[in-house]
Amino acid sequence: MRLKENAAPGQLAAPYLTGGQPPCRQYHELRYRAGNWSAGRRVVLVRDPVPGELFARHCYLLTDQDEESFSAAQLIKMCQKRGKAEKHFGDLNAVCSMALSSVARPKIL
Repeated sequence: MRLKENAAPGQLAAPYLTGGQPPCRQYHELRYRAGNWSAGRRVVLVRDPVPGELFARHCYLLTDQDEESFSAAQLIKMCQKRGKAEKHFGDLNAVCSMALSSVARPKIL
């Protein structure tokens, strides 16, 4: 699951978010466990430099995949592929779905 901004991971990531732009994409491994979770989760902080900006863009990936199964870079690529596929499914659904208009006409099935 990708999180843009969240208070709990934000507190864990605070030491990594200081300073200006990183020279390239950075990954930081964190661990987090909410009060009602049975186990802790892996949180990957991703920092991307943004040319012309003072601060880097960042997001969090929350997963139960361990570091041995997927590196942070592999996890990012997998999430990007999934996001792209979901966007294509949404576009296809928008094109193929029937839209009901206010015009009185028979529904085509």
